[in-house]
Amino acid sequence: MAITSTITRSITSDIASGGDVLGAEVFSQNNAASIPGEQNATTGWLVNGATVVSSAADAYNGTYSILGDITGASGIVGYDLDADLTLTNEYLLELWIKFSAGGDFRLMLSQDGLAESLVIATITSSVNEWTRYAVRFTHGLTTRYLAMKEVNAGNASTFYVDAVSIREYI
Repeated sequence: MAITSTITRSITSDIASGGDVLGAEVFSQNNAASIPGEQNATTGWLVNGATVVSSAADAYNGTYSILGDITGASGIVGYDLDADLTLTNEYLLELWIKFSAGGDFRLMLSQDGLAESLVIATITSSVNEWTRYAVRFTHGLTTRYLAMKEVNAGNASTFYVDAVSIREYI
């Protein structure tokens, strides 16, 4: 498996700055994108103008991945982080994404899945290999959802998400 690149974005400071210690995994849902609790399931994933299925067609880690298909304008694939995270605590979010087909989409943290509170990256058709994305952030009202949002009205986007990890800085 080839890895094209790693995209890392630090919001409050460098991810590997001195003295930072990461705690245990807090991504608790057992679904196709989980590392410790991988299952053939889409538990915890939400959609609006999109579909999400568990897929064994392509996986970065394990057997399954989440296959998202945004079907048009304002389509969203998301995951509600509030069940796993505590407000005002600092976290490292890591995940792997592979573009499959269609138009560009944004990977972001959002207060409602629609507003672009923190854009981590814009995923384009050139990202056709598994690519790691990471962001350090303080969880708050504007970071409730991990979301993938279609960029240009009318474009559809199909992509895989796998190996989601969220760990708290302690």
